[in-house]
Parts: sequence; structure tokens; C-alpha cells
Amino acid sequence: MIRRKHLFALSWVMCAAIGGMGRASAQAPVKSEIENNTFSIVGYDPDKQEWGCAVASKVLGVGAGVPWAKANVGAIATQALTNRDFGPNGLVMLASGSSPEEVLKKFKDSDPNMDMRQIGIIDAKGNTVSFTGAKCSPWAGHKTGKNYACQGNLLAGEAVVNEMARAFEDTPGRLAGKLMAALVAGDKAGGDKRGKQSAAIVVVADKTGGRGGANDRYLDLRVDDHSEPVAELARLLDLRQGPKQKKKAALAPRPPAQEIDCDTFSIVAYDPDKQEWGCAVASKYLGVGNVVPHGRAGAGVVATQASVNIAHGPNGVERLAKGMSADETLQALKESDPKIEVRQLGIVDAKGNAATFTGKDCIAWAGGKTGKYYACQGNIRAQTWLTIWPRHLRRRPGPWRGV
Repeated sequence: MIRRKHLFALSWVMCAAIGGMGRASAQAPVKSEIENNTFSIVGYDPDKQEWGCAVASKVLGVGAGVPWAKANVGAIATQALTNRDFGPNGLVMLASGSSPEEVLKKFKDSDPNMDMRQIGIIDAKGNTVSFTGAKCSPWAGHKTGKNYACQGNLLAGEAVVNEMARAFEDTPGRLAGKLMAALVAGDKAGGDKRGKQSAAIVVVADKTGGRGGANDRYLDLRVDDHSEPVAELARLLDLRQGPKQKKKAALAPRPPAQEIDCDTFSIVAYDPDKQEWGCAVASKYLGVGNVVPHGRAGAGVVATQASVNIAHGPNGVERLAKGMSADETLQALKESDPKIEVRQLGIVDAKGNAATFTGKDCIAWAGGKTGKYYACQGNIRAQTWLTIWPRHLRRRPGPWRGV
């Protein structure tokens, strides 16, 4: 029997440079296209000012490629023969004032493989558009309505998107619940006709009352490999909300926090041969991957933990992207945060320089260790793991070396 107190969450994130980064000639380029035959929904809550996406599929880790969202901008689901550039590039276009129809037209005009793409877009005001390419695997189609767009390909039938739309319209309460209800309805209607494997839900909200937040992730939950991924995702959402939050969700929800207690252990690292940056983290905290790891290809990676200042992740990555070293970034974050002594940070910059920091008020045992191209750090853990992880980095060949 596994005692519940020993259960923990494990997450890792990796980003890789694309083009012009001096990769070894034998390395295959990072693909911007991937097959994501799936069903998804993007939605908007005008009352709570939330945007989000929910998705399920018979592929591993569908949440890594399909859903994209930004507070006060909108949400995008890009799937079928997925052009992953559609996600971040589409959000940039929406943020600059383009409508969903205008964004879709730009994609159509620039992408010669558009007949194999599927995409759903919702903007800051809830305007929607959905598109299904003529060569998407049947059954493939979409349906839009007030404040939502649902779409799918390689489905059991049209009933999947119809039931998703009905569930979203009929379910009261917060956006997360409406998106989850739509995903459950699509799953019950047959979903992906190949079967089930993964599911994800993302909801973003401005945490600063309109002033613009460094981190807008209100909810980011993923089930990467499971026999019943939608049911498991619904269970995680229930855990995330908690019994008190579930009762109050429709009336007076708690705003997203800028600080979260996330006691954990993590490692940030860099592979100079493959030009890859990444982070792995484990914790007794639900959804640790939504909080700790932040990274960008060509810039570096930041792990923020202990009493987490949510802004340190994206702000740290932005500083790295502007050319600051790991040490300079760490110093800047320390100087800007009066509560730095309850924080823990690990940083690797674009060149693999590493820095780690453990505040003196972190819960013991707490500490960190740096080496060539890595930094590992943790709190409320046995001290021995600091020697185990670096040893694995030295001994194991290949990317991420089996850590």
C-alpha cells in the first residue's frame, strides 16, 4: 500500500532553440508541426474575465501543444497536423488588435498546409472563429457559439462537438467548470475514435485588476498518460478547487494568488550540444508544473519555489532573454523582493551559467547546489538528493541524462 503522504507530483519542461542557434549539424531540427488528432474547446467568461481551453486526445501529453491562452488577449487551440507556431503567434496578433477572423486569414495566407490544420480562436471580448481543413481526418468539424468555439478531428462523430457545445451552454458557474463539462460531454459522446490517453485544461485571468500581470495562469492541469484522462482531469480539478471553493465557485471565487507555498525539489539544466534548456520538479503539491518551471529557448530556465513569488518565473525569463546572466538575474530578483528570504530559486541562462538561492527563512532542510550547466535546489527534503542528481547528470549520456 502506498501511503497518501508519500504521493507527489512530478513535472518537467524542456525548451529547444529553433534555427540559428549553432546546433550540431547532425541534430534534427525542432519540429513546429506535430500530429494532434483531438477534440477541444476555447471559451471566455465575461463576468470573471477568464479565458481558457480544454482538450483531450489519444496522444501523449496533448496539453503541451494544443492549448494557448493569455489574459486580456484570448485563447487558441491548434490541432490536427498542428502548427505550434499558431498558438504564440496568434496570441501576439490578438494582443495587437486583430480579430479572430483576421488572425485566421493571416494563417491561411501564410501556411501552405492549411488544409491539414484545425484551429479554434477566441479573443478578449469573446468573439470566436473555428476552422477545419479539408484534409483533416474524419470525422472532423467544429461549432461556435456565444463565448466559445469547439472543434475536433478523427472523432467518433459529429455528436462529439454538438454535445460539447450543449454542455458549455447549459453548465452554470465559472469557466473551468464549463470547459470541463464540455470535455466530459465530448468524451461520453465518443471522443477521439482511436481511444483515450491525455487531457488538459488551462484558464488564465488577470491577477492585477487590469494593471497587467507577470503570470496569468489561474489554472493549468494536465493528464499526460492515463486510461481515462478526462475523468482523471475532472478529479484533479475537484482537488484544485477544494470542497469550500466548489461551493463558492459560482458566486464569490477566490482570486488567483501571487504567492503560493510550493515546497519541492527541482533541477534546471542546459545541453550545449543540442541547445536545450529544461527543468524537472517533484512535490507533494498538486499541479507543481503550473508553478515552478519557467523557460524560453535561447534565454534560459527559472525554477521558483518554497514561498513562491509567481512573478519571479516570467520576470526572470524576461531578464534572461534581454541578455542578463544567471547571477545578474538572481540579484535583480533579490533586490526587487522584500520577502526574498522565504523564496528559493534556481536559474540557468542562455550559456549554461547557473545560480541558485535559498532564503534563510525557508523551511528546513533547504539548500541548493550548482555545477556545470545545472542548478538543483529543494526544501523540506533529505539533504542526500543534492548529491544524487548531479551524479546522474555526470554519468548518463544524452539529453537530460536520465535524471
